[in-house]
Amino acid sequence: MLELLGTKVQGVLVRSKVQNPALMDAPSKFSFSLEKKKKKKKKKKKKKKKKKKKKKKKKKKKKKGGGDTSEQ
Repeated sequence: MLELLGTKVQGVLVRSKVQNPALMDAPSKFSFSLEKKKKKKKKKKKKKKKKKKKKKKKKKKKKKGGGDTSEQ
């Protein structure tokens, strides 16, 4: 009896993970706007990271003495 119950439970778990596309919600204006915001945020973060990297590179150059050549 327990073995049969275990098998049934496993079957239910598998079926619950696979959803019927007809029962799923269609994408809405709300979900599209969330995706848009997420994309913007990611782009902004990437830009900020790039800027930070550039600043770091400039600082390194100045420390080495190659940053300012107008003093010669």
